[in-house]
Amino acid sequence: MHLERLAERLVRNRSFLGFWLAQYAASLCLSDAEIAERLGCTVETLTLVRLCRAPILGTFIMDTAEISHRFGLNQKNLETMCIAIVL
Repeated sequence: MHLERLAERLVRNRSFLGFWLAQYAASLCLSDAEIAERLGCTVETLTLVRLCRAPILGTFIMDTAEISHRFGLNQKNLETMCIAIVL
């Protein structure tokens, strides 16, 4: 429960993946379950992913690869979710 509350607070902080995933979800009216499905993880794992620092421009591919590997995510979909909001 504590991690969920922390993840909810970080939705307002651009430095964390939670912000970017929330922006992506809102832009397409997607639920947590739908975001988790697209990433290939459970909703519980999605909470942990939201707590990760957001990928940065200079190391974007390396950052998304590391996060994807750690949590077993679909890297291409994670990259798309992050990039779609910037564009």
